[in-house]
Amino acid sequence: MKKKIKARDLREAKKQEKLAAFSAKANTVYENEDKNVEAFPEALNLRSIKKSMNKAAGLKSTLIDGKSLYLTAFGKGNNAVVEHMIATDDSYSLKTLENEPSLKVKAADELKVTFMSRRPFVQESELSAVNPLHSGKDKPNKSAGQDMLGLKSELEKRYFGKIFDDNLHIQIIHNILDIEKIIAVYATNITAAIDHMVDDDNEQYLQGDFIGYMNTLNTYEVFMEPSKNPRLDSNARKNIENSREKFEYLLDTQRLGYLSLEYDKRSKDKRKSEEIKKRLYHLVAFAGQLRQWSFHSVEGLPRTWIYQLDNPKLAQEYRDTLDYFFNERFDAINKDFIETNNINLHILKEVFPAEDFQKLAALYYDFIVKKTFKNIGFSIKNLREQMLECDEAEKIRSKDMNSVRSKLYKLFDFCIFYQYFIDEERSRENVNYLRSTLNDEQKDAFYEEEGKRLWSENRKKFIYFCDNINKWVKNDYSDEVAKCIDLNEFRVNSNVSYFSKLLYAMSFFLDGKEINDLLTTLINKFDNIRSFIDTANFLNIDVKFTKDYDFFNIICDYAGELNIIKNIARMKKPSPSAKKNMYRDALTILGIPTEMSDEQLDAEIDKILEKKINPVTGKTEKGKNPFRNFIANNVIENKRFIYVIKFCNPKNVRKLVNNTKVTEFVLKRMPETQIDRYFESCIEGNLNPTTEKKIEKLAEMIKNIKFEEFRNVKQKVRDNSQEAVEKERFKAIIGLYLTVIYLLVKNLVNVNSRYVMAFHCLERDAKLYGVQNIGGDYLALTAKLCAEGDDYGKKLSEAKQNINQDKVQMPKNYFLARNKRWREAIEQDIDNAKKWFIGEKFNNVKNYRNNVAHLTAIRNCAEFIGEITKIDSYFALYHYLIQRQLAGRLDPNHPGFEKNYPQYAPLFKWNTYVKDMVKALNSPFGYNIPRFKDLSIDALFDRNEMKEETDDEKKIQT
Repeated sequence: MKKKIKARDLREAKKQEKLAAFSAKANTVYENEDKNVEAFPEALNLRSIKKSMNKAAGLKSTLIDGKSLYLTAFGKGNNAVVEHMIATDDSYSLKTLENEPSLKVKAADELKVTFMSRRPFVQESELSAVNPLHSGKDKPNKSAGQDMLGLKSELEKRYFGKIFDDNLHIQIIHNILDIEKIIAVYATNITAAIDHMVDDDNEQYLQGDFIGYMNTLNTYEVFMEPSKNPRLDSNARKNIENSREKFEYLLDTQRLGYLSLEYDKRSKDKRKSEEIKKRLYHLVAFAGQLRQWSFHSVEGLPRTWIYQLDNPKLAQEYRDTLDYFFNERFDAINKDFIETNNINLHILKEVFPAEDFQKLAALYYDFIVKKTFKNIGFSIKNLREQMLECDEAEKIRSKDMNSVRSKLYKLFDFCIFYQYFIDEERSRENVNYLRSTLNDEQKDAFYEEEGKRLWSENRKKFIYFCDNINKWVKNDYSDEVAKCIDLNEFRVNSNVSYFSKLLYAMSFFLDGKEINDLLTTLINKFDNIRSFIDTANFLNIDVKFTKDYDFFNIICDYAGELNIIKNIARMKKPSPSAKKNMYRDALTILGIPTEMSDEQLDAEIDKILEKKINPVTGKTEKGKNPFRNFIANNVIENKRFIYVIKFCNPKNVRKLVNNTKVTEFVLKRMPETQIDRYFESCIEGNLNPTTEKKIEKLAEMIKNIKFEEFRNVKQKVRDNSQEAVEKERFKAIIGLYLTVIYLLVKNLVNVNSRYVMAFHCLERDAKLYGVQNIGGDYLALTAKLCAEGDDYGKKLSEAKQNINQDKVQMPKNYFLARNKRWREAIEQDIDNAKKWFIGEKFNNVKNYRNNVAHLTAIRNCAEFIGEITKIDSYFALYHYLIQRQLAGRLDPNHPGFEKNYPQYAPLFKWNTYVKDMVKALNSPFGYNIPRFKDLSIDALFDRNEMKEETDDEKKIQT
């Protein structure tokens, strides 16, 4: 019997065939007088191609308006340039709208548009884009922009008040929906982190979701005294009082100080202390409201809350707090600008004497503060690095320049940026050239050649910098510079939107990578929205949002605002008042004996800090304890430390590495070179075994590290002494330990984020389909749409018999309605969910959703992680942890356990997750089949994971 070809294998084969055909044509290297042909590789490596050929060719999008199809190409930045219009009638007539289009249309029909590009690397290739008006020869005139969920018309009515015969409006809408999805993830993570800061071994606060009852509906006065709002009933007052108690406890823990949010209730300035407390309340209330808006299906809370922060319903004190934190940051930046950059400003004035210094200083301000150089489409840093590779720059690379290197590089980078600023055409050529590259080798070759050109053009200037830098740094030019420029003319305008200010305020709770991910995504989405609106205006297509979404009608550079915030929103140093608690948490995660009482732990910390009372002054003073400095340098100041503390109880962190199978799993996903370095640094007397053995030994070492091992480490040691070697070994051990825990926690948080998005979309889509109370029954939407699909199938079958198919109306969700096999599989999962997880006194489908919302699987992972026996993906680990959480305190040894709880029996028997349970718990997402598959099948969840697929997984994908 011939083996059936899997659909996924067939798709992959077609992709490789297309790539091979494309590669054969793409070997012709683009030639012109400015590019060195020999610098580029002679042939393309298929595996190195990292972007679609259409994107490399410059095709940005295909837009539909009625029966007209438009091809847009990449313009400056993220702008779209409309180059061609194709009238999609029988003749498919073409009209070129640009004088010199980058795309050359060859033909168009109901299936596709064939075109070629003038861009390098792809100019000899014939490419094609699907005609979005048609889904196939047998189904012409497909509704423009319709998606498989069939919600286009509902979304257009919500955002624009009417239905359109184009795909432009729905693309704008989906970018807005993407904004809300990414905010939902980080709002959820922030509120969970704040909750977890309160959640410790104190039973009074354990597992409390106090954030759930904090929101911007209550002023600070009402929060402190609920009786001052007579409209609140007794339950509402009780909830506020409970939240206030936990908020007070959060302040007492000083853990907000880890995030640079200073509060000391012992301060002598009671007025200032109360003002800070009020500001912190506003921040936490904003976080709670943001989570309610983005994740929960809460009646009465406007869908557009985040877009209406100017609404009078929001108390002015909340906006005052956003102004306070935003202005505080930028006032500090503007105050320090001349003081910290006066030398460079003086140098630029000397090197560019012909330029208007006020304009030059303004551009330098944009470069330093707004970091506009990061948005020009190519890397200034890469160009500078390649530029300084030439032999003539040897002096600049020498150790003699180490003390002034950062200042020199800042000057070099600004000069490079300035050159492209005044030569926009060259900058645009570089961007287009890089967009056409298909792999890293081609990009590297560009930077090498352009770097050589830059050195050739600016060598005198750069050598002059190098020769005079030591003379310049000895002087203070701040007074001279201040007299020559008016800083108020170009300082950051504090009149930015409250939307952006709120995102800045929330960045206090995020680390650098999280801030970058959140804001980069938002910037991209706002750029896309602006580009679509500009294109619509060019084509005279009406784009007018409804009153609720008037936020997007206002001409405001939200992407520009967020880009500035991304560049200044970085974690600041923890507050001094948090130091003692940070030492407590640091010692705890290193494994200080857990049987210590709080008093004993405090005494141990005081001993480490060497707090002594001065007999003369009577004041408490710190001594010089090497161990204190060692802990500070290697634990507290490690950014991974704070990330772990945000999501894990410090008392349980040590347990995360007790299961060597889990630790080995984490280590196996680290680069082999990194494993080699850690093994060489951490393991004494090593004999260079295989990588597998190295990982085993490192995992065992991490499991067995003891707090006492670090106590006697010496800080001040002679170079190359045994003490120096020992110190470096302990530093490496702590570094690896924190890295493993960080990677474990971070990846579990990332997995959880996928389910946060899914529940966010479920609650949003349920209302669009008319299911209002999805929170009462999370299975309701999928069950309703499956039933509609069954009814459609039945009527269609009857119509076929009567040869009367035209009268059968397709349900909104046509994709589910047409997939009988998948519909039946999902209906079985719904039945399993009802049978296994929903009873008179419990609803584990709802508990699953709540565990996702509160990151419970991560918070409580130490309780169950030691039992898992098989782990080959973070997906598998996450679902084992969440399934064990849902199983609660069930006793697998109790008589009749397997009979009464068949769904949980394999979980305890094999100590690994149960796949059928995953599908049953995810059945609420079954209305969107691709999302359900991606979230329920390990092999599809993360396509970068290289795992062997089981027969079940192979079968379900076809």
